[in-house]
Amino acid sequence: MTESKIKGHEPTPLKLHAADAEDLQIISSILQDSLIIPQDITYFATEKRFAILLNRFCWEKRPAIDNEEKRGYRIHTGCIFNNINQVQQKGLDDARSQQILNLLAIEWHATEQAIILSFSGNISVRLITDKINCYVKDFGDPWPTCWQPQHNKNK
Repeated sequence: MTESKIKGHEPTPLKLHAADAEDLQIISSILQDSLIIPQDITYFATEKRFAILLNRFCWEKRPAIDNEEKRGYRIHTGCIFNNINQVQQKGLDDARSQQILNLLAIEWHATEQAIILSFSGNISVRLITDKINCYVKDFGDPWPTCWQPQHNKNK
């Protein structure tokens, strides 16, 4: 029995689809602060499919109070982009192959016909496509974490 079931909160895995810029903004906010290792980023050129496995912070799940310590939750999540004609990257190299990446945002740039994934450390991945077709799905149960993303609200 998982902790969430013990406390009476059934986990609700996400299963989302984005077909336009507005949908993609929602997915971006949900995936913000996900942790990724470069080995979990793959482009299947013959299928025109880009896949990424994430360790997603569950923004939608309120932190629980346990011994006066606020905790959040993380979950394994898959993200697939279809109809990808080309992938370009900036800042990812062999020296950073073991680095944990922090996803900051996913944005649609209509004039460039590109989806851009921005990571901390000035790293980005550009997906060249003529349309947005993205799927996101959680796998397994969430687990508690005491490490919650912090954002400077003064900027």
